[in-house]
Amino acid sequence: MGTDRDRRRLDFCPALGLASFAILTPDVEFILDLSRRFHIVQEVAQCQLSAKRRNR
Repeated sequence: MGTDRDRRRLDFCPALGLASFAILTPDVEFILDLSRRFHIVQEVAQCQLSAKRRNR
């Protein structure tokens, strides 16, 4: 269902898909510990911020 724009955003933010998975699936402790998950969410936030700046 992703558009080309979404795909580009995923290319630019490789952690985005993983972070979405971590957010949508609370039981991923066996994959990512909490600190790593938090770090990925931070990366995504940073990534979205710079993407917004670039699109201006």
